[in-house]
Amino acid sequence: MSLIVARKDGSKIGIVSDTKLTHPHHETKNHKNSPKEGIVKTVILNENLCVSFAGEIEPAELALKEINTISSRRLRIMF
Repeated sequence: MSLIVARKDGSKIGIVSDTKLTHPHHETKNHKNSPKEGIVKTVILNENLCVSFAGEIEPAELALKEINTISSRRLRIMF
C-alpha cells in the first residue's frame, strides 16, 4: 500500500510519501526490506517539477527517464 499526500498552502506545495519497502522481484515478493533499503517514492526533479509514484518501480523508472529526455530536449531548444 502506498501513501502520497500533497497540500497547497498559499503559493507553497508540500508533498509527503512513504518509501517502498517490499522487494520488487516476484520470487521475494513477501520479503520486507529494512527502512534503510527503502525506495523514495517522491523525487524533486527541478525547482518546478516533483514526481511521485505508487505501485511497481519499473513503470515509474520508465516515466522518469522519459521526463528526463523531454526536459533535456527543452533545455537544448531554449539555450
